[in-house]
Amino acid sequence: MALFTRSLFLVASLLLAVAGDAAEPVTIKFCEVMESPADDVISVEGPSGSKDKLLIRKAPLLDSSHLKEVYVGKAITVLNGVAKDQWTLSLTFTDSGSKRFAEATENLLGKRLAILANDKVLVAPFIRESITGGRAEISGSFTEQELKDLADAVTLGIQQAKGAGG
Repeated sequence: MALFTRSLFLVASLLLAVAGDAAEPVTIKFCEVMESPADDVISVEGPSGSKDKLLIRKAPLLDSSHLKEVYVGKAITVLNGVAKDQWTLSLTFTDSGSKRFAEATENLLGKRLAILANDKVLVAPFIRESITGGRAEISGSFTEQELKDLADAVTLGIQQAKGAGG
């Protein structure tokens, strides 16, 4: 596990519909998953393929303005003792985003962090360690083209956030 100390390794089914038309920007949000309802908490559907409902804080801990870049790559992942070569979507945070992500993962140890794209949950992993490297990876069973389309859409979202003063 030490290999993953500086990167968040997320394994999930990606909601590819959020990318939709690659010409449309995708807004990414990182929200705390809560245990019980409260005034600042909303209920959302869990990741694709999940029947779970998640309670998440309305106010995100981070959003697209905290991302510097996204890119598609390949990585060897291990799930249930089986190694697979999988396409990944790598996220690189800005300096302030890196600090906020490190603080969020430190504060959420043993809890879940939902990552949403256009308000649809992509993944909601349990945080097992503090991530201080300023990078995260999302991997699963998707094609290179699916991730490229999502990366293009997220990049537009990053540019839009920067244009809005982010």
